[in-house]
Amino acid sequence: MPHYMCVIVVFNPRRNKQFHIFNQSKKTLTALSFSGDGRYLVSGECGHNPAVRIWDVQDKTQVAEFHGHKYGISCVRFSPDMQYVVSIGEQHDMVVNVWDWKKNIKHSSGKIAAQLYTSIQ
Repeated sequence: MPHYMCVIVVFNPRRNKQFHIFNQSKKTLTALSFSGDGRYLVSGECGHNPAVRIWDVQDKTQVAEFHGHKYGISCVRFSPDMQYVVSIGEQHDMVVNVWDWKKNIKHSSGKIAAQLYTSIQ
């Protein structure tokens, strides 16, 4: 049986039920965001060479993984059309990556000149 280090707990308040998505990575999760349709979840990690991971919520499986930050990820978000995922690195990373997650490629990347403060609504 695999040894899981990190667990994402998803709670459905309408049904008063929860389920778990198990992550085999040893890194702490620092950012989570659902896709607009609720079918997918994107997570970001902290630590050296952290990953952005895309999860199929219904199947509870990882469908994509990207590496493009050095020290940690402070924010992740799906684009409104769900074609892209944006990840923002922590203060020592200062990189914004745009991932075409269905094609499994980095679409674009840029360095931030000043610290960003993110707010997810």
